[in-house]
Amino acid sequence: MNITAPNLEIIAQVSSSPELSNWLQHEHISIAFTTYQTNRLILLGSNPESGLTVTEQVFDKPMGLYGNNHSLYMSTRYQIWQLDNCLLPGEIHQQSDRLYIPSRSYTTGDLNVHDLVLDATGTPLFINTDFSCLATIKSGYSFAPVWQPPFITKLVAEDRCHLNGLAMVAGKPTYVTACSATDKAAGWRDHRQNGGIVIHIPSNEIIATNLSMPHSPRWYQNKLWLLNAGTGELGYLNDSKFVPITFCSGFVRGLAFWGNYALVGTSKLRTRNFTGLSLENRLQAEKKQAECGLLVINLKNGEIVHWLRLETVIEELFDVVVLPGVSQPKALGFENEDIQRLITFPGSQGIVTSKPTVKSSSLNNAAIVTEKSESVNFKFQQVYHLNAESLAPYDPYTFPSLQQRWQTQPQRGELVGVSASLEGEMVGFAIGELLPNFQGELLSLFVAPIHRQQGICTQMMVFLERELLQQNAREIGVIYAPTTLTAQALEPMLQKLGWQLPTNINQGEMRLSRKQLIPLVNRLIHNIHPDARSQFEEGKKLVKLGDLEKAVGCFQAAIKIQPDYIPAYNQLGNTWQGLGKFEEAISAYQKSLKINPHLAAAYCNLGAIWQLQNQDEQAIAAYQKAIEIKPDFTLAHLNLGKLYVNKQQLSLAEKCLRQALLLIKRNFSLVRQAANHYAANCGKTDRIRVLLTLIIAYLESGLIEMAQQYFQQLEAILLQPNITLQESEVKLLYKDLVFYLPYLRDRIDLNGHLNKVIARAYNQLCLTPVNVPETRQISPKSGQESAQPLRIGIISKHFRRHSVGWCSQGIIKEWSKLTPHLHLYFTGRDPFDDLTEEFKQMTDNFFDFSEKSNIDMLEKLRRDNLDILIDMDSVMNPNHALILYHSPAKAVFSWLGCEPPYISEKNYYLCDRYTHPPSVQTHYQEQLIRMPDFAVAIANFTAKIIERDAVRKDLDITANNVVYLCVASGNKISPESVKSHISIIKQVPDSILLHKGYYDVEIVRSLYQQECKQTGIDPERCRFMVRQKLEEDHRIVYQIADILLDNYPYNGGTHNLESLWFNLPIVTLSGEQATSRMGSSFLKAVGISEGVAKNWKEYIEWGVKLGTDLDLRHQLQQKLIQSKQKDTLSPIWNPQKFAIEAYNLFQTFAERLN
Repeated sequence: MNITAPNLEIIAQVSSSPELSNWLQHEHISIAFTTYQTNRLILLGSNPESGLTVTEQVFDKPMGLYGNNHSLYMSTRYQIWQLDNCLLPGEIHQQSDRLYIPSRSYTTGDLNVHDLVLDATGTPLFINTDFSCLATIKSGYSFAPVWQPPFITKLVAEDRCHLNGLAMVAGKPTYVTACSATDKAAGWRDHRQNGGIVIHIPSNEIIATNLSMPHSPRWYQNKLWLLNAGTGELGYLNDSKFVPITFCSGFVRGLAFWGNYALVGTSKLRTRNFTGLSLENRLQAEKKQAECGLLVINLKNGEIVHWLRLETVIEELFDVVVLPGVSQPKALGFENEDIQRLITFPGSQGIVTSKPTVKSSSLNNAAIVTEKSESVNFKFQQVYHLNAESLAPYDPYTFPSLQQRWQTQPQRGELVGVSASLEGEMVGFAIGELLPNFQGELLSLFVAPIHRQQGICTQMMVFLERELLQQNAREIGVIYAPTTLTAQALEPMLQKLGWQLPTNINQGEMRLSRKQLIPLVNRLIHNIHPDARSQFEEGKKLVKLGDLEKAVGCFQAAIKIQPDYIPAYNQLGNTWQGLGKFEEAISAYQKSLKINPHLAAAYCNLGAIWQLQNQDEQAIAAYQKAIEIKPDFTLAHLNLGKLYVNKQQLSLAEKCLRQALLLIKRNFSLVRQAANHYAANCGKTDRIRVLLTLIIAYLESGLIEMAQQYFQQLEAILLQPNITLQESEVKLLYKDLVFYLPYLRDRIDLNGHLNKVIARAYNQLCLTPVNVPETRQISPKSGQESAQPLRIGIISKHFRRHSVGWCSQGIIKEWSKLTPHLHLYFTGRDPFDDLTEEFKQMTDNFFDFSEKSNIDMLEKLRRDNLDILIDMDSVMNPNHALILYHSPAKAVFSWLGCEPPYISEKNYYLCDRYTHPPSVQTHYQEQLIRMPDFAVAIANFTAKIIERDAVRKDLDITANNVVYLCVASGNKISPESVKSHISIIKQVPDSILLHKGYYDVEIVRSLYQQECKQTGIDPERCRFMVRQKLEEDHRIVYQIADILLDNYPYNGGTHNLESLWFNLPIVTLSGEQATSRMGSSFLKAVGISEGVAKNWKEYIEWGVKLGTDLDLRHQLQQKLIQSKQKDTLSPIWNPQKFAIEAYNLFQTFAERLN
């Protein structure tokens, strides 16, 4: 309960496991934890003679707790406190070696602050639970929002998702926990069982779901740990799945780490928020009682090695921190007079005790307030965690007496209270009880006699109704005896608040009054009249049929039946707009906003109409309001950008359209639309960015010809003599154009020249000016040191499920056997997954640099004194460019990552003679180093095993069908490939094409349908498949197909290897550049020349031959099977051979450069 009792007796009585005190002494640590249920900060220490020591101080609703050096930071009801240690090293005060005194506070208001940390600058960051955001302090404000979940549409004190926990990674906020992904007031309360989530802040992505009230996320030992409070479990996330290691007998909240131990806070199940969870059922099944206390858990085996149990009235803990190097900590609070007497100052050589001061006596009710006083300011606040025990001291403030009530009728649900106070003295108390089936009951309503007739009861009831509503109560009632007092005071007040007239029950001895608390939005969702819904659905059907006039009549009929039917108003407005009757449409949208003023779509629709009517200012205001309500409203950003274009406010237009592009990355049609409007906006002032945006938008959609037209314009600009480029332009060109160029054309000479132009500008503008600490010269190894295993470092953002990860996994594992000095440096922002864990198992030196700067990483690489540094990402990750530019190893290699990065002539690129023959060296900057066999080797591709015939039958594929497969993203689709594919299936009877990839399906489907129409074949022979998230699911398709049709000018990389692994023959077109020669290189590796074409004519011929010659297909399949046999193992399936040969090559370079 959050009203402090008058007495300040010590309430923290504890019992513990026998060795807890010895463990604290051995580790030389103490523990601090908070309990807002009893308003205490409790400090746990140890003494060699007396064992455990416990001290406590009273603070108003302490919650989040954070330790930093010699200070504690703690959130309370409306403040964040900094408590500083005032003892000098070695100084002891009353047996305590650490004395925390409140020294600074930040007033935040009552935000229900949960987890609290300090950022890199020492500024508090905290979870603002009531406003559903991550926040910090800001002078002149209660808080400043830093981030909010993407599904939260408005900053409002409604605790919409119960955002509660925060995990920092490398000093930056990275993960948060919430009890649900809801966007309505207290919406999380209906999702306590399995609605919990974890959000990755940098990406705004929900990375884990189906949790039960998760709390206290912490990043420790390269894992994200958290407490799944609703199941009572400590665990960590692995591939978005919660992996529990320990069941704890209680609601777990508050997590800290020390060495290989976790310290977990547990609470009893006291309030409705804690009941109805699987934790409760498990405790009952195991015949256990929930305990309040602390558990010390061994992270290696999940064993509970020590425990602390809190007895008496403490039933809930919130947060836990470890205090290193402390034996017996103590804190001072404001009720302790020592806070007045203990003084420190520079040069004081420790604590100085001043003269004791005596407080003036407090006279209760010293100021008698008259009934008519209008200048009195009463304070109203919610009171938390009420029960019969905690309410006992306040029974004089309950009417009727609750203590008497509970002697005959036990408490049935969670209690909700609102207090009224004047100058710190309680003057009124209202208490309600939450019951099942969304019911609430008013139990007690009391105001001190001298403060009555001043509206206190009415105000308390308003606050109480609001709180019950937020906790999902839909009706509140009160049962009372009819008396003169209730007739004169209670009944008129309730009727004023909209309660029903009382009805007699129990033969007139008692009366009942009720009030519905259903929010308007919920009423609209759940209580639609059937006839209104019928008219509404009929109207929607008529709209689809194009009969807008009749549709208007249906929507109007629905509204007549149910005047608050918001969807009907919206559809009516849309239909009027379709008929060109804008004023009627405006009226419909405005009526919907009168019902619910938070409809983003209605504001966006109004903006569109006003924009058509050239009422620009009204349109702008409407779009801005829509975005305020729903910040990720793509259409509002897009329309607002168009409007700014028309008004020639180009900087505002650019901002809106770029935001739209970011929001609609997965919607190809809208991406192209936004790109076109961006071009209209900034086509002259920002030509390079515009053209680059258009290239990517059209290329990824599958419209390569349009992309090529824009590319030709961009290349003409870039190759102008004496062109001056801006740093921001060059960064985009290096990041995007160098990467996408191989998709646009197969000209190694022209592409190499353009890449060098861009790289030269990138080096000059983006790399050379960066102030990097002076390079430490790598010392030559002595003869004895040279005999030691190589020190190899590998940098990549793809130590996870990604083509680079799959293609490097087996080789890196073999390298780990050749040297104990293998260092892996993760540079990505994507969450770790199961493949990441496999990489971690390969070495003890796995470093996460996802949140650190390139300078930090460069310094780390230099300190690690590497012989060889391997960059696995190359042009796929421009963030490595600065590292490669400064070459922090004896020899620096790029590998995989499509093509060399064009950064330094001192560096090397690992390749093979088939993709990079000797003649191409002049087109690159790095020195090409060719492996003896091939540039990659794979040990295995896992997939779900299927019954091929059964799955083909389910897909309506007969035994006679020849199935061609094309796996291609939009940037790999060209008109020539479409024509070739259709030409092939036309010439092969009973053949079909399965097409799979990431692109605008409607665009690509139309390309194939048009070609089918011109060729005269049934377009149903081209089938477009859904992409799977997991590779194991995706790889099933190779077991269904008969032949893979490769892409050009950018061949398949991993897709071709997967095809060959599953014994699928390939048709590939081999060109000039390396990316157009991967298919032929892989076929060469397995001893196959069939299927390699030099032009589209040969490509078609091979496609037809493999489709019609079953014996040839079987021969090639047998070769592929033979290539994986031990005695005839192809180098491409032999990572061990690759690893040894590469290691020997690295050793040669290290010795030569030593």
